[in-house]
Amino acid sequence: MYKTRYIFISASKLHNFWRRVPSKVLEESLFFFGSKRHWLFPESEEDINDSKAQPTDYLSFDKDFLDLVKTKELNNEVFFLKPKDTEHYGDYNKVSEWLISHNLNPLWLTDSIWDCSKELVEDLKYYNVSIEQIKNNYKTGNHFYNEVMALLKYSNINLIPCLEW
Repeated sequence: MYKTRYIFISASKLHNFWRRVPSKVLEESLFFFGSKRHWLFPESEEDINDSKAQPTDYLSFDKDFLDLVKTKELNNEVFFLKPKDTEHYGDYNKVSEWLISHNLNPLWLTDSIWDCSKELVEDLKYYNVSIEQIKNNYKTGNHFYNEVMALLKYSNINLIPCLEW
């Protein structure tokens, strides 16, 4: 039996409830954020302006929360989907490699995997999203919550994607 592991997929949502999450869960969890790192940790005036332009006020995040993210980042337990030099595109192949580095299965990122899994998806209907929605999400580098959670769950049944606690 696989050990379950939580994966928090939103920095802004996690910031709202992280103090309620048991410390053991936080210690063992992964963070997969759809944001850019510099929105939380700006290093220049340009970074600050980019962060301020977002709908979430990342610059007001609690210092203890930011310290938690930094600590987990040192352990390679944080993945920011959007690289600094792009506005909207994230590479899910890199996410998959990151998950593999944590002894997890790679993400289902090929048409052939989804073609072979149609019945499973129809039976389970994780997060009520279709295969096409999931594929469109990762092919366009988006981070729509239900699609991300479904992709993570189908690829790794032992992962528990979290948006709330």
